[in-house]
Formats: sequence, C-alpha cells, structure tokens
Amino acid sequence: MSESKETISDAAVIEALGISTSKPTGDETDNNDRKESKKILKLATSKQKDRARKSLGMMTDELGYMRGGMTEEARSPIKYSKGGAIAGKNFKGSF
Repeated sequence: MSESKETISDAAVIEALGISTSKPTGDETDNNDRKESKKILKLATSKQKDRARKSLGMMTDELGYMRGGMTEEARSPIKYSKGGAIAGKNFKGSF
C-alpha cells in the first residue's frame, strides 16, 4: 500500500481508517496492516479523513470527540414503576 501523497485514494484512506479503528488481533499480518494504515493516514488530507469517517459511520459530538461506528438511535420511552422509580433499576436509599 505504499502510495505517494499525490496518489492517496479515498478508498485507501477509508480502508486505513477502518483497519486502525478495528480490534487488533496481534498476528503478524494485522501488525503490518496497522503500520501501513498509519503511514497512509499521515499522508492523507484532512478532507479525505473526514470523508472516510463519514463513510464508516463515525460521528463527532459537540465537544469534538469521535464515537466510532455509533449511530444515533431513537430512545424508547422510559417505563416507570409504582412510586416513580424507573422499572428495572435497583434504587437504594431515601429519596
């Protein structure tokens, strides 16, 4: 995957970002892939990295932190039990 700065493709950046954010396996092939992906990501432009993050479903929250692979989902309504406690939670102490 040795590519010069002018020829780094968006596909290579997406693949490199995917490799770098995946769970490491520790074998030699995985270690080599991670080394190459670091090289590619160093040469990639910020626009390429942004497009790669969007294509992989990564999101940036309002503070600028990345949440890899998480999608926004609608939360189901909270179910309350008798007395106002949230159903399924063990509350202890006085309220």
